[in-house]
Amino acid sequence: MAHTIALYGGKPRVGKTTAAMNLAVLAARAGQQTALVHIDEGWPAAKTLGAAPAEGLVRDVRPGLDLAMWAGDEKDLPDRCRSLAAQVDLVLIDVPAAPEVAKGLLGCADEVILLAGAGKEALRGLAEDLGLVTDVLADGQSSLEVAGLLMTLADRKLTSFERFLVQAERAFPVDVFPYCVPRADHRGEEGGLAVESAATGRRARAYVELAMEVLNNGG
Repeated sequence: MAHTIALYGGKPRVGKTTAAMNLAVLAARAGQQTALVHIDEGWPAAKTLGAAPAEGLVRDVRPGLDLAMWAGDEKDLPDRCRSLAAQVDLVLIDVPAAPEVAKGLLGCADEVILLAGAGKEALRGLAEDLGLVTDVLADGQSSLEVAGLLMTLADRKLTSFERFLVQAERAFPVDVFPYCVPRADHRGEEGGLAVESAATGRRARAYVELAMEVLNNGG
């Protein structure tokens, strides 16, 4: 059975899909047969990975990487993830923000990477995200673990950003990854595959460090 990692952030535009795509590409490059589960009827991952934007399973969007684009009844999604996990080495779930959908998907994952930007709203959102994780564990049928908090759209030159990191580490029982995904130099780069288009850049390096940590720990 594949190791399953969910990526989740309840606030919009925190970079879940972008992080999931970059991590999936890196995992496949490392030799793990990987499936990326993408649940968004706009299918933004399809455009980036060069697949037709339609529901279904697309094999080998990159060597060793399959893209599962799903919609439909949210109650069926966890079972579909478990079925997919029997076919590959690693499943990455780009979890939608809606709590009623997220809860079931988190329940079928081994680990979750939480994503957040900086600011007061992010702290409030992180509290809500951890509350959802607690709800999942309270059911007694999940062994979900929090892999850590990944900071995105980051600017370490700002004093406020460093202050936010300290606040997050003090306020919540979760490890903050010691690297963050910086803001893109150009707006069009925010949703792209940095590990392919700018492999030596700061954004790509952050995804590489994330991949090295989470894939070595269990994926």
